[in-house]
Amino acid sequence: MTSKIDAARKRIPVAEKPKTRTNLVQLVTVLAAQTAFITGLLYYFGQATKSAMYGYFGVDSSLVEFSTADYLAATLRPAFAPILLVSLAVGAAAFAANHIQHTRLWENPESARMSRVAFVLMAALFLVFGLVVTIGLVPLASPNWVKPFFISVGAFVLASVVRSFPTVSQQVSLAVAASLTCAGLLSTLASWALYANHAGVSDGAAIAGNLPYRSQVGLYSRDHLAIAGPGVNVVNLPASSGPYRVRYEGLRLLTRTKGGNLILLPAGWRKGRDPIYFIKDDNQVRLEIIAPSRVGS
Repeated sequence: MTSKIDAARKRIPVAEKPKTRTNLVQLVTVLAAQTAFITGLLYYFGQATKSAMYGYFGVDSSLVEFSTADYLAATLRPAFAPILLVSLAVGAAAFAANHIQHTRLWENPESARMSRVAFVLMAALFLVFGLVVTIGLVPLASPNWVKPFFISVGAFVLASVVRSFPTVSQQVSLAVAASLTCAGLLSTLASWALYANHAGVSDGAAIAGNLPYRSQVGLYSRDHLAIAGPGVNVVNLPASSGPYRVRYEGLRLLTRTKGGNLILLPAGWRKGRDPIYFIKDDNQVRLEIIAPSRVGS
């Protein structure tokens, strides 16, 4: 009797426990990991952009003490072009993989072989060309950050193709595909870093070129500060004018650090020739800002 009952119990389907909670935890974990990874990348590229921009003026960006939000905001412009190019590269690789895995050409062995050869030659061409122009063996009239993208596209496409070779074992094809994918990702990150530096230098050059149209800064001081440069005028004030004895005109404010320092430069500042001034913002000085009469291009 007992054996019949046990047999009947085995035939009754047992309802599976709901996996909604487990799936939700996994989803949250994946999203948190991806968010942390992307935030770290954006922080690094924002730091690289700010460092290059202030490095254009010979200023160490660590002296400005930017916040995490400042670095993340700085990536809005540098991130756009690489993200677009990465999307195109990944799209090309995905298209290649989809074509190789699902096209009917594989029903014909000769067509399959020709397709593999065509994709391998295209990927190899991108890889070799990317390596040659990145190393500098062949000059390419384009920004440096564009060059590693040729390596990325070639690596991604070749990683998609290599797994379809019937003569290669699955373990070997997976290892080669993983290596090529890593190479593509590293090349993409290198391109991002180069673009961030390029964007920072461009921003610095734009600020320097637009100095005559930026807000004018007048600096009142109780003592002489030995500030000079193209466009700077020193006005000695009479004793009846108040506690300040000197007024410096023709200055521009680059930024104010969180430590309370004003970073000033002459209106006619020239890279490599004129200095930058760090002035402590305390009761010994007073800053006067006048809006520009017209806006530069």
